[in-house]
Amino acid sequence: MKGRVVKGRVVKRTAAAFVLIVLMATPAMSMTADTFSSPDLSGYVVGGRTGWFVDGERLAHTYTSSTSFVELVRHADSPHAEADLTLSSGRSNAGLTVLWRDHNNHLWAKLEISPGNPAGLMTIGRRSGGKVTSLLASARGGLVSGATYHVVLDVVAGVATFTATGVSVTFSKAITYRLTSQDLTAFGSGGYAGVRAKYLFDEDDGGSRWDNLAV
Repeated sequence: MKGRVVKGRVVKRTAAAFVLIVLMATPAMSMTADTFSSPDLSGYVVGGRTGWFVDGERLAHTYTSSTSFVELVRHADSPHAEADLTLSSGRSNAGLTVLWRDHNNHLWAKLEISPGNPAGLMTIGRRSGGKVTSLLASARGGLVSGATYHVVLDVVAGVATFTATGVSVTFSKAITYRLTSQDLTAFGSGGYAGVRAKYLFDEDDGGSRWDNLAV
């Protein structure tokens, strides 16, 4: 992913093409883990409303019926994030984000159990120019309220892969999505990764928790 990989060969290419070449590189991954043993979140950047906090050595966000989309991210050397995600015993809409440029431009993935998806929904989505597209890739069924899953979202060679593996239950699924040139223009250069959620009257009720976050 260093400059020498593309030096002298992409000077006249578009910005999106340049980002695609960078995403296709496969450098050694360097990750920083957070077990949330400290309540200090000063190294993170907040997307959307504030309200992130550490609850019993797990990451959480305060609930209101109109909070909507929120993210908590930090600098990442590669488009990769993983964590142990415990779904709320009630409603859940929680996951990860990579290629986070800002609150209005990033790729994300979620696990959801809600009135609209009572059997569970796993999706990859994006926020581009503030516009949300939720079902770029999806898989339905099999999720359990209150269960813990190890979730991973990364982008390699322009393809996003979201995997969820049961920690406290038996579950294993993966979905993929190939980024478009429009995606790359909007957030392909995003250098942050972390967690995301959606808090609304019919979405996450504030009970979901993250632990062992690595980006």
